Amino acid sequence: MTWQIVKIIALVSMTLDHASKTFLTQQLLVENLGMSLTVSFWLLHAMEALGRIAFPLYAFGIAQGCTYTKSRGKFLLHLLLFYGLSQWIGPLEIDWDNAMP
Repeated sequence: MTWQIVKIIALVSMTLDHASKTFLTQQLLVENLGMSLTVSFWLLHAMEALGRIAFPLYAFGIAQGCTYTKSRGKFLLHLLLFYGLSQWIGPLEIDWDNAMP
C-alpha cells in the first residue's frame, strides 16, 4: 500500500467523522430521511468510529516525513506554520446550532 492510498483513507475517514459531528444530526436523519432512531444512532456512531482512524494515520505520516526528510528544520518549520494557521482559523468556526433560524 502506498502512502497516497493511506492519505486517501485518512482523508475519507476524517471527512466521515467531521460530517457526523457537524452536518448530519440525528434529527435530520430521522425527519428528512425517514430513518429510525436506532439506525440513525448506529450510523452516526459508526461514522465517528471510522473517523477515529484518521489521527493515527496522519501522525504516522508526520513521523515518516520527519524521519525521511532532507531538511528536518524546514520540515518542522512547515509543521509549526501549519499549526499556527490552524490555531488562528479554529476560533472562526461556524456555530451550527445558532447558524440557521
